[in-house]
Amino acid sequence: MSLDRYRAKRNFEATPEPAPVGGTGTAARGALFCIQRHAARRLHYDLRLEINGALASWAVPQGPSLDPAVKRLAVKVEDHPLSYAKFEGTIPEGNYGAGSVVLWDLGTWEPFGDVSIEKQLERGDLKFTLHGQKLDGMFGLIRMKPGKSKNEEWLLIKKKDGKESSDWRVEDYPQSVLTQDPFPEVIQPMLAQRVKEPPVSGDWMLEIKWDGVRALAHIKDGKYVIRSRKGEDITKQYPELRDFAKHIKAKTAVLDGEIVVPDEEGRPRFELIQPRIMARGEHAIARMAEQAPARYVAFDLLYKDGRDLRTSPLRTRKKDLGSIVAPYEMLQVSENFDVSGKELLKAAQAQGLEGIMAKRAESRYVSTRSDDWRKVKTGNDDDFLICGYTIDKREHFGALVLGENKEEKLNYVGNVGTGFDEKTVAALFRMMQPLCQEKSPFTPTPKIPHEVMWVRPQLLCAVRYLERTSAGRLRAPVYMGLREEDQVFTHPDKVLFPAEGITKRELLEYYDAVSQWLLPHLRDRPLSMLRYPDGIIKEGFFQKNLTQKLPDWFRRENIAGNLTPIGGAKPDLLYLTNMGCIDQNPWMSRWPNLDEPDFVLIDLDAKDATFAKIIEAALLVKDLLDKIGLVGYPKTTGGDGMHVYIPVEPGYTFEHTKTFSELIARILAQKHPDTFTTPRAVAARQTGRVYFDWVQNGKGKTISAPYVVRPKKGAPVATPLEWSEVKSGLDPHQFHLRNAVARFQRVGDLFAPVLGSKQGLEKALGRLQKMVVG
Repeated sequence: MSLDRYRAKRNFEATPEPAPVGGTGTAARGALFCIQRHAARRLHYDLRLEINGALASWAVPQGPSLDPAVKRLAVKVEDHPLSYAKFEGTIPEGNYGAGSVVLWDLGTWEPFGDVSIEKQLERGDLKFTLHGQKLDGMFGLIRMKPGKSKNEEWLLIKKKDGKESSDWRVEDYPQSVLTQDPFPEVIQPMLAQRVKEPPVSGDWMLEIKWDGVRALAHIKDGKYVIRSRKGEDITKQYPELRDFAKHIKAKTAVLDGEIVVPDEEGRPRFELIQPRIMARGEHAIARMAEQAPARYVAFDLLYKDGRDLRTSPLRTRKKDLGSIVAPYEMLQVSENFDVSGKELLKAAQAQGLEGIMAKRAESRYVSTRSDDWRKVKTGNDDDFLICGYTIDKREHFGALVLGENKEEKLNYVGNVGTGFDEKTVAALFRMMQPLCQEKSPFTPTPKIPHEVMWVRPQLLCAVRYLERTSAGRLRAPVYMGLREEDQVFTHPDKVLFPAEGITKRELLEYYDAVSQWLLPHLRDRPLSMLRYPDGIIKEGFFQKNLTQKLPDWFRRENIAGNLTPIGGAKPDLLYLTNMGCIDQNPWMSRWPNLDEPDFVLIDLDAKDATFAKIIEAALLVKDLLDKIGLVGYPKTTGGDGMHVYIPVEPGYTFEHTKTFSELIARILAQKHPDTFTTPRAVAARQTGRVYFDWVQNGKGKTISAPYVVRPKKGAPVATPLEWSEVKSGLDPHQFHLRNAVARFQRVGDLFAPVLGSKQGLEKALGRLQKMVVG
């Protein structure tokens, strides 16, 4: 193999690419392979296979696919030296292949079949197996008949080997295999949807539903921390797990699983672990650990040795989990069963287990409730709100009064008076005292043949029962224990997006998960309250003034006579979401400096134009900003438009930013009349153009914040972008409530520079004025 073409195309004094050293080898078979993500004039992926001491290379414009039905074009390019297999960097402008190169995958490869590599290449049909960090399986390269192209054109095809997938997308894995991902100290767990029947079709992984306490185990440098579903450190509650980290074959790892206490027959029982949740004091905890030891059942692996695995398919994560866990008495991996969901559910019922889990084999890990994970319970047990307690001869209380949110109201379902021991009764009584109130939370108040002390419905408990009466009352209920919940909201099962079946609970869970990225962009900003109390099926309305009674902790300020919410705190965000505020629309300035905006807004709106036109307009904006020395940050609006934020230093007024935005709008409209239209009057705007709304830069004007869900069909999310993503094929609806969290976990806060970078406008304004004069 020759490297002459490689040398001829490059000036090694101007490019960081490695120069060949010596000649190529003579090895008959390949060993090393790599794939580089190359953001040159057009983004593509370079597949390189070591053959006879050099890297035979193919440029794959759309990247590899794991779907055997998808054939990817692969253009044969010049051979590269072996040293190129570890190359990452930026090739400067003016050089061949200018752009960034990321080592996307790295590993070994081998041909399969009895025919030599040389013969397979000669006949144009190379079959091989990749063993990489991202790709692991059988592929084929097939040469096409010569056409108009000067280069050989091949097809890269995934072979059927049990590792194929139609859901896998190369763009979901942009990260380098050389760059370590930061260790996540806290992760919001992925939650399952409850269904009545297990799925009967599709690629699902089935396992037992463990009746215990959800817990994520964080292992780092031989030490471990166990965190609850709410992120609290509960390590000290389970001292019997102290040797946990010794049985994990990884320096750093995050496992998801369940802490369980089995009964005498080995079946996990929630009522057995309940005392451990409420236990206080080192002596009491140690005694319980000795009498009824808990164990950790791991069912997912989220991080391992510098790699965040949450964007990898569950099938891969579960395989990696099995490879690093050395089971012992206190640690096991949840087994997957190769039977139908109906068979496993029947077996779980026979064994007296809580239920089963069905998880899509290709699902990514998202910190919200997802239909990719489904739970099916074997018996009648549910979670209910504690709405009061009866007073009788027993000390503290006689029974708990239960309710559930259904059909947009709190319904009474009965009382539970069994399942408690003396310690549990005393502990529950103490927890309920701060919640006591005179008024019943039910309308109408149910008739209960005992004196009742009502409590605010904020505590959630698990109850097992025989059946329900026709009136919805529980028969033979038994208290199982308290559930872990941050707080209880009104009507969490109300459907806000009918077409998708998205409930208020899902929306709350979404905002809880994205709050780490969203809240910095809301901090100290006044918010307009656009409310959808009945979901998007009805038109929303703006509430200008906070008139209802608010909690003391809720932040609000009097602005021009209106009591206005001020963003930045997580409880406030969730409180507004509970009120029906699906998205958050902040001002462009912060309290108390409301006259000073933080950025210039470029607001691009479609006027009967396609989104491709919006992309064209956004790239023209970037080109202009590059020329005048400013940096802008793009995001989708969640609708059919796009925003570009230009952060500015303090001291500018809205008149400054509005004038600056208007000047950009007029220059672009003059130079590109087929792309832009600027008239304020709707009737005067040219159709098929992009409307540049420069007037939006004004005091009191609001825009959809980054990371918010928009009240539109599909629950789209206003999503920050890298400029490399603003290209043909971008669809603003591809980012939505049910997949956006996984993206944000992968790419982080792309809008963080909007808050951190401050730019002056004077020099840029001078350059713009010269353009006008020119």
